[in-house]
Amino acid sequence: MMHKILEDIVSEVTRYSTVWGQIWYLIVFGYRFIVVSLLGEYVYEDEQEMFHCSVDLAGCTEMCYNEYAKISHLRFWGFQLLAVTAPTFVFHFYSLYVQRQVLKIEEHQQRVADANAMEVESNKEANKQNRRRKRIGKYKKIKVFQGGDFIEIPTTKRVHAAYLMNVVLRLLLEALFIYFTYILFETKNQTIPSASRNFLWMYIPGRYECRISGENEELRIACGQHIDSYVPCWISRPFEKMVFLRYMNVTAMICLVLSAIEVVAVLKKRFCRLKKKKPESVTRTVVELKSVDDPPGYSDRNPHYKVINLSDLDDTSIHSVIEI
Repeated sequence: MMHKILEDIVSEVTRYSTVWGQIWYLIVFGYRFIVVSLLGEYVYEDEQEMFHCSVDLAGCTEMCYNEYAKISHLRFWGFQLLAVTAPTFVFHFYSLYVQRQVLKIEEHQQRVADANAMEVESNKEANKQNRRRKRIGKYKKIKVFQGGDFIEIPTTKRVHAAYLMNVVLRLLLEALFIYFTYILFETKNQTIPSASRNFLWMYIPGRYECRISGENEELRIACGQHIDSYVPCWISRPFEKMVFLRYMNVTAMICLVLSAIEVVAVLKKRFCRLKKKKPESVTRTVVELKSVDDPPGYSDRNPHYKVINLSDLDDTSIHSVIEI
């Protein structure tokens, strides 16, 4: 059921997206959401139960686990996917709203065209249609290829602006969660200098050094009886979790780059459309009615005038007569 809903939403949103956006949807829902929802549970189901420390003090293992994993990888990725796809869901409902409004406008126009010529539209219905047109603005229908066939979808300036806002928001959210990933999941072991600080290739050690410091009062109270400066703890399936972490980081970075490219593509497309809509410069031709009193060669000596035989022009050829 959930997969069907996601399929409908992605199918609706991709109608307005560029090729970069379609790749983004494929990676998010096909390579991130499916992996987290189907495979992640088997790797992280015993995450806390199999986290053991070398001391048997009440609360020490629990506080060390809280220090190691302030939030579970699996839950964090769930929040991340929910956040980065939230603008997409909002745009989905807005595009559906515009399509339904356009459909109602066209149905009303068809009813008016099919109605008796003597039938007068009520003021209430006319005002309702005017408000509906004002809400969505001017629209046009474009053809897009989907499901093996071309379909028509309505598009407006507000739809284009909403889609651009959707892409910008998901770009910012991707960047924000990438920063949170580095802050939350960077494992700092002073005795293991080989631990990587590269976001894309983060390292999860098999042994975690739970260091006792005054910054965490609960940890200090729970593990303060330990004579050393840290409590050694052991993580279950460190290599498998490291593969998952690196996979999710790489796909998140790819989605960030795709969103940035799509922002540029949408802006460039919009700029090209505005450029095409600019009125072409009108060539102004000044028509001089040559009188019999003008000396021969008068128009040749005056570059601001051009002699045109009016009999050679029709009414639609002359847009304006401008005196320089």
